[in-house]
Amino acid sequence: MQSSLINPFNMPVIPLYSFDSLRATLFAFQRQLIQSRSTRPPQVNVMTALLPYCSNGPPIPEHARTVLSNICRSIPEIAQAATTPDGREGLRRYLSDPNPAVAEDIIHFWKEEIIFD
Repeated sequence: MQSSLINPFNMPVIPLYSFDSLRATLFAFQRQLIQSRSTRPPQVNVMTALLPYCSNGPPIPEHARTVLSNICRSIPEIAQAATTPDGREGLRRYLSDPNPAVAEDIIHFWKEEIIFD
């Protein structure tokens, strides 16, 4: 039953051996559900959490973040784009509207970082 509580799209099967045990079984299930939800740390999307700060002038504006997350699927892809000539040209082209300085801030941020593979 514990594994079925982890996935929110599965419906757990609660074994009920008699009608008299319904109340106790439901209370046990409720306690287990509360404990499993309170002990699990919230899931954080790293890309969403870190993306606004990958710039010399954070936070990156929302429109630019949306465009950037559409053309680069991960933080390492952004780093690669910002550190290669073709990637920098692409960032400048896609992020030029409405503020061309956003692309330059991203490129300069990654120019100062050390990238390890």
